[in-house]
Amino acid sequence: MNTTRDTAFISYSTQDKKWGGLAEEALRSLGIRTFLAHDHIQVSEKWKSRINSELKRTHIFVPLLSKNFKGSDWCSQEVGYAFSTKGILIIPMILDETNPYGFINHLQGYRWDSKDDIRAVFVEVLLRERPRFVVNRIVEDVKAATSFKAAERIVKPLVPFFSKFTNTEAARFAEVAAENGKVWDAAQCRDDYLPEFLKQCGRRIPDVVRALLKRRIVGAVEPELFLHPYGNTIPPLPPKPKDAQLAREILERSYDLGLSVRRVYLMPEKKMELTINDSSLTDYEKDGLSNVAAKFGYSITFETKFNTVKRTKKSQ
Repeated sequence: MNTTRDTAFISYSTQDKKWGGLAEEALRSLGIRTFLAHDHIQVSEKWKSRINSELKRTHIFVPLLSKNFKGSDWCSQEVGYAFSTKGILIIPMILDETNPYGFINHLQGYRWDSKDDIRAVFVEVLLRERPRFVVNRIVEDVKAATSFKAAERIVKPLVPFFSKFTNTEAARFAEVAAENGKVWDAAQCRDDYLPEFLKQCGRRIPDVVRALLKRRIVGAVEPELFLHPYGNTIPPLPPKPKDAQLAREILERSYDLGLSVRRVYLMPEKKMELTINDSSLTDYEKDGLSNVAAKFGYSITFETKFNTVKRTKKSQ
């Protein structure tokens, strides 16, 4: 018998059995194993012994609060046992007007009726309290998103958690986001969620994956090439072949790095100003571009100005 405390114990009145089934379905969709006493205890087993055994190894306790629940002596005993056991996360769900009471009257209850998305409640609470339980499953939901709105809905609760991603989780999220066009081209994902992810986790994901994701969300921007020492204040002189080659190689290397160049300005004394369409640059990216400039005898300074490319495609 499994002795790890990673099972969700759903406590409910037999009169609220359908709600117990819905809670079980939502938790299982997140990869959480569940225990429902009235479904899982055999008639021949000793009721109290089995309940105590399951409570000892559970990590999540979900009481489905209702008048029926409060009228059950055994449901209230289950609440007391869960409250007294160290390490159990209690998520009270409110089916009617019955708020958390007794040992758990200090906890926030989550109202639930037929129109509410119970899975979204579990996602919110578990990401905040037990993130390692669900983050991998939600990342795989990102991979499977089939519409822009679905992608935005799935990614949104992950945003506050980006800074807590492990390196493995960050790399996997970047990979699935870059592969799924419904994710990287969804308006909120492209303009808000994914830039924030790169800001929080960009330095912790493989260079190739980071570059691909940046290319996806930044898009292609036609750069301004100012090769004359006076910029665009007068018509620029025809560029020297070597300078034109430098500009081409800078643009090619930028693309390899997943960067979008907005402006290349070659100045006297072999200096270059490069404006990048990004919120920040990593040392790896700076070194990659500086090495190209150095081949032509130029030093380089960077400026970042992030603006996403305006597309006509809308979230659907």
